[in-house]
Amino acid sequence: VERSLHLARLLAGAGIEGGFARVVARKVQERGDGAAAAESLKAVLCDLIRTAPFPLARNGKKLIALVGPTGVGKTTTAAKLAAHAI
Repeated sequence: VERSLHLARLLAGAGIEGGFARVVARKVQERGDGAAAAESLKAVLCDLIRTAPFPLARNGKKLIALVGPTGVGKTTTAAKLAAHAI
């Protein structure tokens, strides 16, 4: 339990929301498979966080609209998407 609390504090200190940090720390502790802490953490995060394939990874042209108020990161997001698309 102490290791779980310590990991939860480390995760929260890294900016991960407290409730999620506690869930992750508990699941890492429950694994108890003797794997390195980093490997256990990676496995738990992969189980908890579902991802989808990058939408620009498929061939063909794509049209993406970025809509939002000034200053929310539309241009930065467009640049990041472009960088991943090549």
